[in-house]
Amino acid sequence: MSDFDALVTARGRPDGGEREPGLSRRTPGRWVLVVAIVAYCMAVPADAFAGAPGPSASSNAIDETRLILILVLIVFAGVSWLLKDVLIGTDKRLSTSKTIAAVWTYLVAGSLLGFVVAQLFGYPEALESIIHSGLAGQYGLLMGSTLGAAIAAKGIVGNQVSKNSTAKTPGTGASLPQLVQNDAGDTDLGDFQYVLFNLVAMVYFLGTIIESPTAGFPHIPDVLLGLTSVSAAGYVAKKALPTAAPTAALVTKKAAVETVVRITGTGLLIAEEPKATPLNVLFGGVEAKIQDRSRVEGTDTIEVIVPRGLPQGSQVDVFVVTPAPARVYAGSFTVE
Repeated sequence: MSDFDALVTARGRPDGGEREPGLSRRTPGRWVLVVAIVAYCMAVPADAFAGAPGPSASSNAIDETRLILILVLIVFAGVSWLLKDVLIGTDKRLSTSKTIAAVWTYLVAGSLLGFVVAQLFGYPEALESIIHSGLAGQYGLLMGSTLGAAIAAKGIVGNQVSKNSTAKTPGTGASLPQLVQNDAGDTDLGDFQYVLFNLVAMVYFLGTIIESPTAGFPHIPDVLLGLTSVSAAGYVAKKALPTAAPTAALVTKKAAVETVVRITGTGLLIAEEPKATPLNVLFGGVEAKIQDRSRVEGTDTIEVIVPRGLPQGSQVDVFVVTPAPARVYAGSFTVE
């Protein structure tokens, strides 16, 4: 074990105690160094290591611009990762529209920064190519459609939640599969198309500028640009569809007064605080005392006590009054 590893493992203390919280042998700096070395090997032509005659001025500009671009993108990725929380939606899931918009912002802004740095080092070809490329319209449409989709989706979901607090169910944490999944965890066709077409465009963009960095931003094929725009429109349109109305059903349909009965359903409890959701359960117009409420895998469960004062043998309708507000019919109940 090296002195550095021993220092990290033992906290720098002579007694060799436990490591300090947050201190890891696998520091981010090591990974950045490894990636930088790999990037350098990818960017520098093989004949440079073999002692071949030096490259021409043109090929030298390409190689140096490529190296600078890759290194800037790596550093920019590390800085951008500090802002990863902006990708999380209000439901604690990874937001599809925010992620697509953020990745495109990273690629375009990071590449521009790389070209500016290359110019400072005496390689202005890439930046000059962008200035005279005439691609402002293409990238304006690309960035506008992704950013517009993120803004529209946020506005639509926020409006839905303001009208119905149960419109969004809480997630258990952010993960990549959520980019193509709906709130129930099933693959959503609209999300899948939106992510897939943008992923293809991102690979094309990044691969082209790495291959020919001095040419500046590539011309994105019209068919690919059209598909990303159409999928963004479809994604927003899908978000605008009305959310499902709350449902409720009595599990126990016959019991005596002061007996605990259970009601299950969907959209009855507020996503953020299911146990604190203000609800009223009415048995024939008589309010029942709520004993417990919970949500498990998208199913809401409410346990209530059958209120006193209901005649034995009577049959009453049960309603759940949600904070939407909505009056949801749960079924007919018979008092034993």
